Amino acid sequence: MIRQMTTIGIAGDKEKKQQHEIPLFPCSVYISDWQKGAIEGCHWHWHKDLELMYVISGQVVAQCNGQSSVLGQGNGIFFNTKSLHRYQMHGKEPCHICYIIFQPDLISGGIGTIYHQKYIAPLISDQTFPCQFLYEQREVDKQILQEIKLACQAAETAQPGYEYDIRYHIGKALLQLLLEYKPKNLLAWKECRLCWIFFTGISTRKSICSRLQIVPALAVERLSVALRLSLICPLWNTSIATDCKWQKKCLSALLIPFWM
Repeated sequence: MIRQMTTIGIAGDKEKKQQHEIPLFPCSVYISDWQKGAIEGCHWHWHKDLELMYVISGQVVAQCNGQSSVLGQGNGIFFNTKSLHRYQMHGKEPCHICYIIFQPDLISGGIGTIYHQKYIAPLISDQTFPCQFLYEQREVDKQILQEIKLACQAAETAQPGYEYDIRYHIGKALLQLLLEYKPKNLLAWKECRLCWIFFTGISTRKSICSRLQIVPALAVERLSVALRLSLICPLWNTSIATDCKWQKKCLSALLIPFWM
C-alpha cells in the first residue's frame, strides 16, 4: 500500500493531479527519502485532496500560505484542500517522511452525509485554515500525530482490513484538528441549526433573499464567526437570480457546513 514518491507531475497552475492506485479507496500513502545532491524536496504545488504528513527522521522545511516551519523527527503537518505548499529538506542529514493524500469523501462518504456536513465541511470550507503545523512537544498535537503514524503503519502492513484502519485513524486525526484548532466551526454547526426557523414557510424570492442576508450577521453576533454569504449559499450569485428553480436550489445549498 505504501509507495515510494520520487517525482510528481505539476501542471502550469501548480496543481498536482492526484491519481490514487485504487479509485474506490481514494487514499495514497507515500514514503519519500531526500538527501543532498539528489532529491531534496518537492516544488510548490496544490491538490484538491487533503494531506497529512509526519517526519520519520531528519528535518524538513514545510511552507504554506506565507507560513514556514522546520519540522524535525516526530513532527508533522496538515494541508487543507487547494492549499499551495512545498517541502524542502533541512540540514545535511537525509530526510525520511511519510505522508497521506486522500479525498475528503474517504472519511465522509459524500457531501450528503452528516459526517461531511458536521465534521469535514467545516474544515475544508474554511479558507482561513490552509494548514496546521504539528509538534510532538505540544500536548494538543500528540494524539493527531499518533493517529497519522498509525494510519501509515496500517498502510505499511496492509493486513486484511487495513482500509478500515487507515480510514479510522485519518478520521480521528481530522476530528482532533477540528476540536483543537477550529472549535468554533463545530459550535457553529450545532448552534446555527436554529437558523432553519428563518426559512420555514418562505414562498417568495424577496423573503428568502432578505432572510439569507441575516445569517452572516447572526453568526458574528452569536458565535464571533465571520462568514461570507457565498459560503453559506454557494449558489447565491447565480441560481437565486437566474435559475427558474432558484428556491429549491437555494434551500438545498443551505445544507452545507455551519447551517445543516
